[in-house]
Amino acid sequence: LSAIGMAESSVRILDSSDILDLPVLGERARAFAANVTAARFDMANEDEVFLPPIVLPGAPSRNYFLFGKPVRTHDLDPKNKEECERVYKEIKSATQKGLDDLVKGRERDLFSDAPQRLAYERLVRARAPTIDASVLN
Repeated sequence: LSAIGMAESSVRILDSSDILDLPVLGERARAFAANVTAARFDMANEDEVFLPPIVLPGAPSRNYFLFGKPVRTHDLDPKNKEECERVYKEIKSATQKGLDDLVKGRERDLFSDAPQRLAYERLVRARAPTIDASVLN
């Protein structure tokens, strides 16, 4: 799955490092993050701090999604590091290609910006068209 657009719908006020630097809230945030289990099996909780940014809503951006082919991992041996690395690289590459395609597609979308899209939809009382899937991949 590749997806773009949601980050453009918000205004970032503080990211995780900014939050941790705050006088009183930083310590509370650090304590909260210490209780979140690390997402990576080879990292300790204290080595991987997860704190979501503080954001404010912005103009609604159009979101774009591209679903890739399913990846079967049923027969993948997690102890086979080479095979795991190969599958990881395939997934990472496919996801990046999807992101690149979506960015190029968004550049062709006449209604990617909220004001034009909302005005069009108000005027014609229908959803504004989006990019044609044939421009992807």
